[in-house]
Amino acid sequence: LYDKALEGHKRSLDIHLKVLGGEHVDVATTYDDMGTVFESQGLYDKALEHHKKCLDISLKVLGGEDVDVATTYGNMGRVFESQGLYDKALEHMKKSLDIHLK
Repeated sequence: LYDKALEGHKRSLDIHLKVLGGEHVDVATTYDDMGTVFESQGLYDKALEHHKKCLDISLKVLGGEDVDVATTYGNMGRVFESQGLYDKALEHMKKSLDIHLK
């Protein structure tokens, strides 16, 4: 099932990149979704790579106080927690919380 999910996300990403370009919220969301699938597979480095791509686009397009940015920080925090990197997890979860509290 993970392979099918990633295949669908990859198709979606290809279409979004072609139609919308690389700096669009839909592209960012697709990267985030792919990161979540990789996390579910225990592929934490790939998960972080995709969440980071999402974060970079989201910060540029939406700014640092958007709820989607907060969600991505939270997703990254969850991956760091799964890796046992609790300081990094806490740092990212705090960023997420700070945005939600604004």
